Amino acid sequence: MATAKSLLTNTTGRTTRFVYQTGGSQGGLATVQAVERYPNVFSGGLAACGPIGDYRKRIDYVGDFRVVFDQLFGPAVSGWPVWKQDLAAGDPGYVDPSTWDDAEHAASAAVADATNAARIAQVLAVTHAPVDAADPATISATTLDLLWYSFRGTNDGIAKLGGMPFGNVGRTYSGSLDDGALNAGVQRFQLTADPAQMATLQTSARLRRPLVTIHTTGDPIVPIWHEPLYRSRLDFIGKLFETRITVARYGHCNFTDAEVLGAFAVLVLQVTGNNLLVSRTLLPTPAAQADFMSIAKRHGATPALTR
Repeated sequence: MATAKSLLTNTTGRTTRFVYQTGGSQGGLATVQAVERYPNVFSGGLAACGPIGDYRKRIDYVGDFRVVFDQLFGPAVSGWPVWKQDLAAGDPGYVDPSTWDDAEHAASAAVADATNAARIAQVLAVTHAPVDAADPATISATTLDLLWYSFRGTNDGIAKLGGMPFGNVGRTYSGSLDDGALNAGVQRFQLTADPAQMATLQTSARLRRPLVTIHTTGDPIVPIWHEPLYRSRLDFIGKLFETRITVARYGHCNFTDAEVLGAFAVLVLQVTGNNLLVSRTLLPTPAAQADFMSIAKRHGATPALTR
């Protein structure tokens, strides 16, 4: 970005006044880290649905879901590949990403089976993974999405972080019909990842430029608790630069254009002191325009819609 700013100056003779970083999910994490680490480059950031509170807890959230699912559903799914510590290629328990396609069909069928309703209810109760009570289909969506992350992300994390990034030795799980049996049988993992590599995924919570975050309350992939956790780590000055926007909805990064644009309007005001001008062509319906204005005004901005 610094190079781009120099290039702009060298080719046009003009200097940049404001540079914004935006991103969602992992991009939300990258946004916060960029604003924290390079306040001389970035004027502010808009981070959507990112794991900004504590990345180790984010890994544990996915890992806990996997081991609890393994314990409660392993007996109900023929050939289910129970996750194990032994992760050398070719050894028993190795989770190859290519197995996900078969596992997905098995897990989907098991969750859809009405006889397993009590099992999945226990998994959700223990892990606190969110679903939409008004939409039963979200039970399967949450389950498959989190299992997908455990299959697809495990080996990638091990390779990039120098070892297993998930550890649950000594952790006590609760919320099942038989917590004693759950804790006695659940697979246990030793955290072996390189601490230095793990630290690269963590936000510093040192904020000196405006940051606006937006998150859905029912995010099953990156839970909403990352937002207050991040704020709790900020010092007094940092808290003055942070604005949280919460959307009451199920889903990961499940925002409307109006909501994202409204959040950006808040960021622009905080960085520049000016309100954003937005063409109606970006928000063609009266409902979208109303939503945009509502979310912006709720957080102090008064943007204007133009033709």
